[in-house]
Amino acid sequence: MEATSLDDVALAVGVRKQTVLYWFRSKDALVSGVVEAAVDELGRSLEAAVAGRRPGRDARVAVVDEVLRLGARRPDLLVLLREVTRLGPSAPPGRWPAPAATSTAPATASWRPAPG
Repeated sequence: MEATSLDDVALAVGVRKQTVLYWFRSKDALVSGVVEAAVDELGRSLEAAVAGRRPGRDARVAVVDEVLRLGARRPDLLVLLREVTRLGPSAPPGRWPAPAATSTAPATASWRPAPG
């Protein structure tokens, strides 16, 4: 995260830095928004897996199966969540995303980087 600049992000998604800053006030707000969206996606996927499991199937098995599916479908999501978990809430200032409230838009706003 430290090695990536907002200019790098803007270039990667094909927009100007000012566009990124329109949606997110700072790099920390951008990271926080991305983490929040990833956690939301993971939560929705796991809830759907548990709710949609066949009768008699253990919820834990459904969760593990869904995590494996997500790993195959969205490896970037699991890498991001692993990194956030590794840093943890006790990470030094600047290494942990700022609260989502610093964003100028919800993390689920329609602006998203183009796939791969």
